[in-house]
Amino acid sequence: MLGETQLSRCQWSHGAPGIGLVFLKAAQLLDVPAYREVARKAGETTYAYGDFRDNITQCIGLSGCGELFVELYRDSGDDTWLTRAHEFADLCMGYRAELPEGDAWPTDEPGLYSADFMYGAAGMGHYFLRLQQPQEVSMPFM
Repeated sequence: MLGETQLSRCQWSHGAPGIGLVFLKAAQLLDVPAYREVARKAGETTYAYGDFRDNITQCIGLSGCGELFVELYRDSGDDTWLTRAHEFADLCMGYRAELPEGDAWPTDEPGLYSADFMYGAAGMGHYFLRLQQPQEVSMPFM
C-alpha cells in the first residue's frame, strides 16, 4: 500500500506492477471498469516508489515497473503514463555500464551482467523498444 514504510517489494514479480498488469488485462478481457481503477492505483503506487530497489531489471526493477506504465498508456491513451515510462527509462540509463566489451546492464547482483530477459540486457532492450513504439510492441504473452 502506498505510504507503507516497511514495504520491501513493489515490483513486477512481487507487487503493484504485476498486480496492475493482471487487473488491466482482466479489465480488457472481462469488461469490468473497476479492474481498470485497481490497475491505475497500482500504477500510481509503482510510480510513487520509483527506484527504491536500485535495480533496473524486468523482474524486480525499474524496467519491469515501467511496463505497467506502458500498458496503462496503451489502454487509456493518457500521455502521463508514457511520460512516466520514459522517466523510468531515463533512470535505467544511469545504470548502464561501459565495459571494454561494450555496454552492459547489471542484474540484481553488483558486478554481475546478463543477456537474459528478466534480469538482463534483453529485457532492457525490449523495454526501450516498447517506448519507441508503444502501440506496436506488446509484452510477450499479453
